[in-house]
Amino acid sequence: ITTDQSGQRSLSMGVLVDKVDKKENVSYLVVVNNDIERKLSGSVKLSSGSRAGGRLYDLAALSPVGSGRQREFAIAELAPGDGRVYVWCSPERFVAVRNRLLVEQAKETLRFKTPDLSIAKRWGLDMAAVRQLRQEAQAAIDREAGEDALAQAQAAQQALDELMESSAVLEECRSRLA
Repeated sequence: ITTDQSGQRSLSMGVLVDKVDKKENVSYLVVVNNDIERKLSGSVKLSSGSRAGGRLYDLAALSPVGSGRQREFAIAELAPGDGRVYVWCSPERFVAVRNRLLVEQAKETLRFKTPDLSIAKRWGLDMAAVRQLRQEAQAAIDREAGEDALAQAQAAQQALDELMESSAVLEECRSRLA
């Protein structure tokens, strides 16, 4: 791993190899900016042996890195102390990994709004539309339909935000607290 900061090495990388599935060549690359004062970017050069049948994917962006034929990959700028996780796997495996991450993101989106749901229920807001969207999101989660689950969870989140923002009862409460 190299950085673009005058050759100083403040980025470090660890590799975790998936030993559970012996049929596939799956590795996770974790890149961390060890500099607590500067943003850094850099590049990673993979050995020729690690390239058989796989490709590098960015798990934050949920997309491939580079063209798939290159051996050296750019590491996007990382804030001080920040990190990024990549996976080396087949395109078929990445479809499953990406879907699993989308399902988990949908679950977290629904969980994150739990306090707002309690507030909205407590103040008697009409939750029918939000409840319907949350049920659709949960059904997509149960089907493990990642993209659909996340879209429905985000729609439920937006509907709840709009409901609470437009509530006269909550606006009166907010104005008293201001």
